[in-house]
Amino acid sequence: MNLRLLLLVIIAMIAFQLKAQDTWFEAGAKVGYGPTVLWESNISDSEFHDMNINSGLRYGLNFHVNFDQGGGFILEGLMTRGNQTYDYKGNDFFQAGEHRIEWQSTDVMLLYRFVNQGAFIEIGPKMSFIGSVEHDLTNNSNPFAEIDVESMYTDNYLSGVIGFGGYLFGSREFTVGLGLRFEYAFQNFTSSEGSDNANAFPLSRTLDDTYSPGNLRNINAYATLEIKIPIGRFSKIQCGQRGFLFGGG
Repeated sequence: MNLRLLLLVIIAMIAFQLKAQDTWFEAGAKVGYGPTVLWESNISDSEFHDMNINSGLRYGLNFHVNFDQGGGFILEGLMTRGNQTYDYKGNDFFQAGEHRIEWQSTDVMLLYRFVNQGAFIEIGPKMSFIGSVEHDLTNNSNPFAEIDVESMYTDNYLSGVIGFGGYLFGSREFTVGLGLRFEYAFQNFTSSEGSDNANAFPLSRTLDDTYSPGNLRNINAYATLEIKIPIGRFSKIQCGQRGFLFGGG
């Protein structure tokens, strides 16, 4: 997914929606769960680590601006908890165990969603702000205890998001929907310090001197459950004038 192409698609969708006659607003809550991975090609070449696919949880709130042609925009904020594990084979200094990375982030998305007959597709950018990162190695005293692990990772990074789904139930009071989302990070998850050969994160030079760090990408795929309620709408009320009507009426 190319970032420039993603921005051009969003601009084209905005121009199309400027012709909308009615605009209505909704607020919602969302929860998502599914597989996540910190991936880059050199990890598969490591002699000491085997990569696993793990799962992550996210939850938060969103605000919808909808247009009468079936499209609209979503501003969404999610709290995300992710983890990545590698099966570690051990070396002369450390025993075999599970090398575990856990992180928390705040994710902010601006998505365009097109709805047709209860089904939708959505696309847009996501900015993730890293709150904390922790490393651990089972069966050993923690080799990262004296390291500022968080400095080895970026403070924020940009991703592209694409998703699809459908609404299971809708009324004037609330709407329930299910979906699937896919995310790919355009930027490195590690910082310049962490990706330096002297540190070589995420596998760490301390544990694995065969690893050459590259561009670490956070890749996610997750199912979503969304519940939203109407706030109000701008609509023609009489004599061609537009007014704001509260609620779902």
